[in-house]
Amino acid sequence: MVNERTSYITKPEKVARSSDVFDKLLISNIIGGTPMVVAKKASLLKVGAFNETFPALQDYELWLRMAKAHMQFSFIDAALTQCYYHTGRRSISKSLRAHELALSLIDEIYKEQYKSMSPAKYRQCQYIRRKVFSHKLLLTGQLSQARAVQLQGFVSTGDPRYLGNIVGTLFGVRFAFRARALITKFR
Repeated sequence: MVNERTSYITKPEKVARSSDVFDKLLISNIIGGTPMVVAKKASLLKVGAFNETFPALQDYELWLRMAKAHMQFSFIDAALTQCYYHTGRRSISKSLRAHELALSLIDEIYKEQYKSMSPAKYRQCQYIRRKVFSHKLLLTGQLSQARAVQLQGFVSTGDPRYLGNIVGTLFGVRFAFRARALITKFR
């Protein structure tokens, strides 16, 4: 992320069976952004391609539809792209409002699936959503708000992972991204 003077590695989650992709996607975008995907044109057209009415998360919403339609997903364990993001303060990637609105649309579309999710999986989903939201706050320089989101998560759940995220934000954006990359690397 050029303007933020930071970089990080996004690594999708390897899923053993293609049938598990939809359930895992409901919890988190395990696939990643558009530059990380190669798809057949026919598959994209079959599910209606990107939903341009979504205010954000168009790629995530598309992966959900593809998984729900039982499209075949494969994982390649190699870096095939390197992206340089030149984001502005008003980019879709940083827009908290667009992100929240897109998640509420996804929640509405898949409300039955979320209702039938186990409590543990739902807590994991909420943890990841807070983490992503906190990440966006970090990108816009709102460190205290990022900490507040994590603190709220800790107070409401008692999950110690939130405390680790708070510590990461105490040292600024670049440290938080590097810490996150290290934690992800050693998982």
